[in-house]
Amino acid sequence: MKKNNLLATVLAVIGGFIFSLPWFFLYVYKEVSFGILAFLIPIGFYLVYVIFKGDNHKYLIKMIVSESILIVVITNFLIIPLMLFHIEGVPVNTNVLKLLLRYPVFRNQILIDTSISLLFAILGSITIYFINKKRK
Repeated sequence: MKKNNLLATVLAVIGGFIFSLPWFFLYVYKEVSFGILAFLIPIGFYLVYVIFKGDNHKYLIKMIVSESILIVVITNFLIIPLMLFHIEGVPVNTNVLKLLLRYPVFRNQILIDTSISLLFAILGSITIYFINKKRK
């Protein structure tokens, strides 16, 4: 991988996380699961990747999809629950998270939220696929 592509990829992952912030803040501070905003994650990845002049290669869409899935899973299973604990004054550690994930109601809600967010992240990736085809 060229140095430019590596830099563009790393910055694009950061861009994907940045574009996930509206979804994250709605979930944490307004207690609304608005999974449709996960649509922004692949868009953020792609925009940052293009801005930093990453090559338009055949693996780009696979990178976008895998990065989107990774961000959705990390955000839903780690970042959001730990942030909710912090806001409620519960000590933030993985033992509390493991304990909470044993409760079926909480675990099922996380799985539903993750599924909806993954659906919209993949739809966003499909949109990027068609935009990228025009770019070639």
